[in-house]
Amino acid sequence: MIQLNLTEKIQKNHEDFIAGKINYLPFESLGKFTEWFPGLMREELTCFTGTPASSKTSLVKKLVIHDGIKWAVQNNRNVHILYIGMEESRSQFLYSLMSYQGFIMHGLQYNIKDFLGIGRTIDINDIKKIKEVEDRVEKMLPFITYYDNVFNSYGIWKTVREFAAKRGTFYFHNVPVSGQVGADNSWDSYTPDDPDEFVVIVIDHLLLLSPQKDEKDQSEAIWNTVEYLRRFAANKLKYAIVPIQHQNADSENQESRKDQTILPTENGLARNKEVGRSYLNLIGIANPNKANQGGVRPIIGTWGGHDLNRFGNYLRTINIIKSRFGDSSVHDSIFFGGRTGWFETIPPVGTPEYAKFVEQIKTFK
Repeated sequence: MIQLNLTEKIQKNHEDFIAGKINYLPFESLGKFTEWFPGLMREELTCFTGTPASSKTSLVKKLVIHDGIKWAVQNNRNVHILYIGMEESRSQFLYSLMSYQGFIMHGLQYNIKDFLGIGRTIDINDIKKIKEVEDRVEKMLPFITYYDNVFNSYGIWKTVREFAAKRGTFYFHNVPVSGQVGADNSWDSYTPDDPDEFVVIVIDHLLLLSPQKDEKDQSEAIWNTVEYLRRFAANKLKYAIVPIQHQNADSENQESRKDQTILPTENGLARNKEVGRSYLNLIGIANPNKANQGGVRPIIGTWGGHDLNRFGNYLRTINIIKSRFGDSSVHDSIFFGGRTGWFETIPPVGTPEYAKFVEQIKTFK
């Protein structure tokens, strides 16, 4: 007879919660968003979606890398992020981390182009501060494994399983597997060296996947990538999987702008919307100001009670499209720092804090 012992596990989770111990990767406070969606759980696929240039990657970096590593350091927890970046080179990725940390540490507002001296440059007097920022980013790197040379479904799964092989043991019928580990038929279980290590796999982003010879198109490549990660990396390795997938261009056409139907949807996933059923959680991000561009009359004057003339391109709305264990079909407005990738909760409209916040955002470039 199989003994579940689930009640004992539930009691242990309760005791850990009361003691302040967290068994998931928490997101720092980000208004109602983190009330609806507290963080990443093991064994789950949490996809972030939005139209191009809606700040999907910036949001993922803020929540997973910056918040995740900060939490790990402060609480002496073992967190590791395997980041497959098909859009950014390694140097661009590191510059983006420095841009965010530069604002957090010193209020600097430099982006990658500023660091490269393209269009504008830094204030030479900030070099000492930038060196302090670099030192902090260097301390973050042991928590991150970054790949910028993987572009297909097989390569992604191969990268993940080789990563796992260095951090644990694969088994087939209780016998350790030696040599090359296959996709699904050469192993049936896995034991990590450190059961407490929380591993996040970020795929940035799916629309840059290249189909393999045995895949008819990019849609199939996306399906294979997501399904390999769901079946094996999430279900068997117990990793948290975070794909980034674009929305269809339909959400930015004239009619969508006129109807103000700009929020990302599960049905709007680009190239392969069917993978939406594989995602346990789906989070969308949108820029309401984009609805006032593209040749139509600016008809969205306010969003969530916020005057878009004041916030301009710095307002984002984050919506929980799908949540396996919590609220869905809800959204909230968040301030986005633009150049630095910084996100911040906006104080309640009409309060003194709100008036002060509106004045502060005038300093953003």
